[in-house]
Amino acid sequence: MIGLAAAFNRLRGGRNPRVGRIGKLESIAQAPTFAGLGAIELRHVAGCLDEVEIPREGFALIREGRVNRTFWLIVEGRVGVTFAGRPMRSHGAGEVLGVPSLLDRKPAGVTVVTLEPVRALVASVLQFEAMRCLPSIDLRLRAAVSERLRDDYLRLVDLRRVVPA
Repeated sequence: MIGLAAAFNRLRGGRNPRVGRIGKLESIAQAPTFAGLGAIELRHVAGCLDEVEIPREGFALIREGRVNRTFWLIVEGRVGVTFAGRPMRSHGAGEVLGVPSLLDRKPAGVTVVTLEPVRALVASVLQFEAMRCLPSIDLRLRAAVSERLRDDYLRLVDLRRVVPA
């Protein structure tokens, strides 16, 4: 079985990703989910992530209703998120994807597709579990899911326009 990074790198023709070791740590530190982590925690996260490039738009990173086995941290580029074929939002640099289905081991609830070429840091299921072994990181990943669920709920019922009585 080939590694996750090797599979994606083969997709883009075998070139090496442009994210270097320093760039990798900076990309992780700038992501809202990991902002404020200490150097040891950042190095731990970096050690659990591989660097990949998706060179084209329209590549499905996550498919609704299918098992998801990859954590994504977008470094460059944009992705679109759909639910039941309807656009929900887009994400760019610093956003994490795939966390809910990796946490609960159930099929993905949304589809995520590249809108342009994307550079990302990725983790397989085993790498994701290794990353979560630090409680501070596990808590941040769960908080990211909670925040996104809250945003989706508010968008769904449009509570932002409701004024308290």
